[in-house]
Amino acid sequence: MMLILNKVKITFIAMVTKRNKSLKIGVYSLGILLYAIWINMGSAIDHLSVRWHRPNTFFFIGATVGLLVLYAYFIAWMLHWVYAARSTIIQVFNHRLLRYRALLFLGLTLGLLTAVHLLLMTAVLSQHRGYTIFNSYFKHDFWVFFVPLLLYCIYLYRHPQLALSTFKRLGQLEDCKEELELRQQDLIAQRGSLLNANADLRRQERNLQEQMEQLLQKQGELSEVIRELKADSNGPALPDSALLKVWQEQRSMPALLAYIRSLQVAGIPADRSILQVHQVVFLYRKNRVFFIGDKDGDKQMISDRAGQVLIASEWLVKVSNTYYINMLYCYSQLQKYEGADEKEGAKMLLLDPAVRASIEAQLPASELNAMLKVTRRSRERFYAFWEYSKLLTLDENGLFLKFRIKGDQLSAS
Repeated sequence: MMLILNKVKITFIAMVTKRNKSLKIGVYSLGILLYAIWINMGSAIDHLSVRWHRPNTFFFIGATVGLLVLYAYFIAWMLHWVYAARSTIIQVFNHRLLRYRALLFLGLTLGLLTAVHLLLMTAVLSQHRGYTIFNSYFKHDFWVFFVPLLLYCIYLYRHPQLALSTFKRLGQLEDCKEELELRQQDLIAQRGSLLNANADLRRQERNLQEQMEQLLQKQGELSEVIRELKADSNGPALPDSALLKVWQEQRSMPALLAYIRSLQVAGIPADRSILQVHQVVFLYRKNRVFFIGDKDGDKQMISDRAGQVLIASEWLVKVSNTYYINMLYCYSQLQKYEGADEKEGAKMLLLDPAVRASIEAQLPASELNAMLKVTRRSRERFYAFWEYSKLLTLDENGLFLKFRIKGDQLSAS
């Protein structure tokens, strides 16, 4: 906003200066003429008519006007030299001795002009016997010349744009000074903001790099675990069955569950130290330790690596912040939640009746219902699993991946 106001101010001053150029010339012309008359007549206040009627009065006034025009141009040039010149001396005064710049200007203008004026007056008075600058001129006429010149130089130093000639850029220097200072302050503030933003970006980059390294490390560990589990599951192919064909053709989850139960009835040996994914009904983590529960309601602690593999399985769906449930034992519909903390609209999974009855023999119904409760955020994941396009991508072999159990079997709570 300040920059805009300064630009408007500079534009206005430029317009006024251009329009008033002729006015300034007129004012200078009148002022120089009056000053010339004052120099020649000021010391003769008592006998103005006598001096005015001298034969050379108008000649001296005209000569004085010419000298004063030269003096005015000389003062303007010295002002330009002090403010705008790029010489080494002026740079020293501008940057190192700024407070002495006014003294330099007054010394160069008043000193040189006074010396020149005294030399001219010495030449003029030498034509008259008995008159010198010391016995007559200094007593009367000198101060009439010097005091107005001193006041003009002081005023012009404070307002350099009012000089007779601005030498192209001098009139704009003072007007642009504030604008340049404001622009410099804005640039300094922008530089500070950019430095802070750059530091923040560098910190974020380091954090992302650390997170990426951690993810790559976890990815390597999981890849190794998956390779081991696949190596363990490289046994004979699943036996053919009508139930398996129903699952493969129609994606019927009850048919797949019945097929797996038929394999268990057929006498597939079970090793308590090694489990398969289809034997896990629920998974949860407590105090940074993974636990699983089977269809009989028994809880077991498993290794962290095995827990990560189960989380990555496409058959287990996260239904809350704590629990993952194997969809093999669930239906595609949700039922109303039944629990002490029942809320309006709360839902829970509909579990296979046989599995639910078996688990309730070990766990209270309220605890089981709490495990099966589906939060609002998790419902999208649940419904996404049961979409037909998703069911077509499921691989039943994933239910037979094996993992080793580490930890003791927990008693039912």
